[in-house]
Amino acid sequence: MTTALKISNYPNEDWAFDLLKVGSWEYCPTQQILAWSPQTYDIHNIPRDSEIDVEQAMAYYRESDRDVIRQSIQECIESGKDYDLQLAIVDSKGTEKVVRTMGRRVLKPNGSYCIEGIIQDITLLVKLEKRVENATKKAHEFSSLLDKTAIVAETNTRGIITHVNQKFCEISKFDEDELIGQNHNILNSGFHSREFFKNLWKTIGSGRDWRGKIKNKAKDGTYYWVDTLIHPVKNSKGQIRKYLSIRHDITQEKEQEEINLKNSRLLAIGEASAQIMHDVMNPLAVIQSTEYLLRQASTQEDPSKLINNIAEKIDENVERIKSIFNDMRSILVDELELTTVDLKDIINESVALVDPIREKANVTIENDVRSSFHIVGNRNLLMQVMTNLLKNSIEAIENLGEKWIQIEAIDIGKYTFIRVIDSGHGIPKEVQEHMFDSFFTTKRDKGGTGIGLGLCRKIIDLHGGELKINNNNKNTEIDVVFQNKLGSPNP
Repeated sequence: MTTALKISNYPNEDWAFDLLKVGSWEYCPTQQILAWSPQTYDIHNIPRDSEIDVEQAMAYYRESDRDVIRQSIQECIESGKDYDLQLAIVDSKGTEKVVRTMGRRVLKPNGSYCIEGIIQDITLLVKLEKRVENATKKAHEFSSLLDKTAIVAETNTRGIITHVNQKFCEISKFDEDELIGQNHNILNSGFHSREFFKNLWKTIGSGRDWRGKIKNKAKDGTYYWVDTLIHPVKNSKGQIRKYLSIRHDITQEKEQEEINLKNSRLLAIGEASAQIMHDVMNPLAVIQSTEYLLRQASTQEDPSKLINNIAEKIDENVERIKSIFNDMRSILVDELELTTVDLKDIINESVALVDPIREKANVTIENDVRSSFHIVGNRNLLMQVMTNLLKNSIEAIENLGEKWIQIEAIDIGKYTFIRVIDSGHGIPKEVQEHMFDSFFTTKRDKGGTGIGLGLCRKIIDLHGGELKINNNNKNTEIDVVFQNKLGSPNP
């Protein structure tokens, strides 16, 4: 026999039980009376006015669970022991649900014992708990894997180290207690500029990830390189509460890059030596020929004019020799010094260097580079490239009606493009095929050696970049392309 059991006299509380999917029930074994609240009917998905007895109620549970319920009810009646069970039911529509059912013994006025309890549909809660459990398990697995394969550290918003893993200690050679409470200046190698770290902090301070390669100094004074990702961790309000950094050791990769650079330099030295021998012979031959002219001058009554001409010719050819050696000196040094450089500064200084010949040729230079572009490179070599490109443009357009040069810098993520465009009408195809070859020049009558552009390309190659002609422009355009190996923000 079943009767309706009202949970509450307050409609709002009744609505709350509906929302929480909580029903109540009462069972009096002496009278064999089972009473359900409306919400209990809803959980079993049967009409609220249905009659149901104990055995029918038991039938909704799995057969393996029915003995557990009967035993719990019996113990509750006999000893007053409360019970709290999590079981599965199958409702009248065949839907399996997970329920939590609880019961306690109560004494009725007639002296008999009954059991009153509640039942709650916790299907969604169990599914959510399972998802949380799986997510937590995966997070622990990921954290464990990360600790085994990566260099991990956490800092507070002021950059103070609050956590490091074992790999961090191994590569830095500091103990954990020596690192906690310090900032990352303890690892500063002095290789990177202040602007580099200013850009890093500006990026992560705005809530964006920062990715880049950093050279650090270990406790024992040795250096190592790490590919670094710094991720701002935020709270529920979107406020940054800490920074998580994940690093990977790329020291061997960087050392191999240096070996490749040295090998490239050795190859360049071999080619440069041949160029020097070839190009120095011409001005030396001119200087040698002045011996005959000097002898002639000695037979004249007033040799001063001829001697002055000879001196000018000697000076001119000595300058050619000096120019050749200056072009070569930068790649014949023992070490190629690389630092963090700003391409904007290099371009500005190169424009200033060519200003005298620009003014003489009446050429206008429009420098549109306003922002900083940082790369790892050799300042002097890159200055040489930019100066050479600008000189070539000035000489190429000095006899045209329109005489202008435009310089642009474009950052497209992985690459930075430096574009040098002039008012010329492009470079003939037959010239393009050889313009980077050794000894090739279209300015032999002006003292051209054929070293300039070939050397420029070698210098850019040494920096892991590319020097190329852009034939898509109606004017003459040469592009210098650099890989962005320093850190840059991820959008």
